[in-house]
Parts: sequence; C-alpha cells; structure tokens
Amino acid sequence: AEVALAPQVLDNTFRYYAGVWAGVGVGLAYCVAFMREQTTLLRFLLLAVFLGGVARAVGMTAYDAIETKFIVGTLIETILPIIIVGLQARSASSR
Repeated sequence: AEVALAPQVLDNTFRYYAGVWAGVGVGLAYCVAFMREQTTLLRFLLLAVFLGGVARAVGMTAYDAIETKFIVGTLIETILPIIIVGLQARSASSR
C-alpha cells in the first residue's frame, strides 16, 4: 500500500516546494526593487537559497553519476547568493 502512495506523496511534496520557492522568488523580486531598504529580508531569502544549494551538494555525495544541470544549479545556488550579498552590502554602504 505504501508503494502505491509514493507517486502521490512525491507529487504533493513537489507542489509544496514549488509554492515555497515561488514565494521566495516573489520575495526576491520585491527585494531587488527595494534593495537598499530590504537588506534583512534579502539576506534571509538568499540564505534559504544558499542552504538549499548546500543541502543539494551534500545529497549529491550519495550518487556516483550526477547530471551537469544539477551541478550547475548547485553552483548557482551556492555562489550567486554570496555575490548578491556582497553587491548589496556595497550598494547599501554607498548611499
């Protein structure tokens, strides 16, 4: 019975995380529009993205062959937030 539910549980989980990440995306778009005023929110959302990338990287250590698209996504999720925080800090200090 548990095996029969696996696709439903997986679909439910994917839909949940799609909603969460859509919310993060809307929050990031808002922060970009008001970058100097939204430092705390921007950094919090970028931390969530960064931690997701770290979790993905840790999960990849369990597999022998990893597709390039997952490696690229992980690099984006772990490097880009650091770059954006640095640029935002420089922008906020220049006002």
